[in-house]
This record gives sequence, structure tokens and C-alpha cells, in this order.
Amino acid sequence: MSYNFVFGFWAVIWLINLVNGAFASFWVAPKFGGNFAYYYTNLSIIPFYFIAAGLYIKMVKRLNFRTYAKTTGLIWVLMTVLADVAAWNFIMDIPEKHVLNQLMFWEGKIYILQMAGLYISVPIMRRKKKGKRRRKRRTRTE
Repeated sequence: MSYNFVFGFWAVIWLINLVNGAFASFWVAPKFGGNFAYYYTNLSIIPFYFIAAGLYIKMVKRLNFRTYAKTTGLIWVLMTVLADVAAWNFIMDIPEKHVLNQLMFWEGKIYILQMAGLYISVPIMRRKKKGKRRRKRRTRTE
């Protein structure tokens, strides 16, 4: 597993997150309100994670093992959480209390669902691609 490629591709995911957040802040929030923008931001990004994971798997040939896919998903989640906390704390100047509040699922915060979507996107897309290869092999032998 090339960690340089994992981190480099994560930068693409981070850019997708920034574009999604900017769109929600400047267009969705003024029209529909802050709560709707929060839910929109966290839920609308998940399909883009699966698209990005599919592109990543097409570019990486070594994702034959489940552990590589899970490790990649875990690295992406950890990097995203660290970058989000840093952005909230240092760039947006949100106090630590509110930053930690984002992680509390039982209080109606769904940031954890976004991170779960990011984590499972790589193993699911890997399995999907592997299934396509198996189907092609079966049709060739028959």
C-alpha cells in the first residue's frame, strides 16, 4: 500500500469536503436555514465519497485484500476528523466545546454518519469491483 497515494487522494476528498461546505454555507444556509444546511452538508457528501472511492480503487491495483481497503478508509476518516477539528478550531474560531458537540450522535448530530460513510466507501467499492471481475471470468469460461 502506498501511503503517499492514500494521503494524496485524501487531499482530493478534502477538497470535495471544502466545496460541499462552501456551497452549504453560501447557498443552502441562506435559503433554507442553518439546521438544514448542517444535515445537507453531512448527508450529501456521502455519495461523493463512494464515487471518490471507486476512482481510487480503479487507480490502485493492490487493493485485493480487505485489510488494505479498511486501512485506507480508516486513514481517510482520521485525516478528515483531524482536518475538520483544526478547521473548526483555528480557521472558523469555534470553541472546543462546540467542536466536541459535533461528535455527539445522541444529541442529533450526524457527523458520525458522514465519517461512517467515508470509512465503508472503500471496502464496499472494492467488493463491488471484485464482484464485476468474478462475473467477467465466469462468462469467459462458460
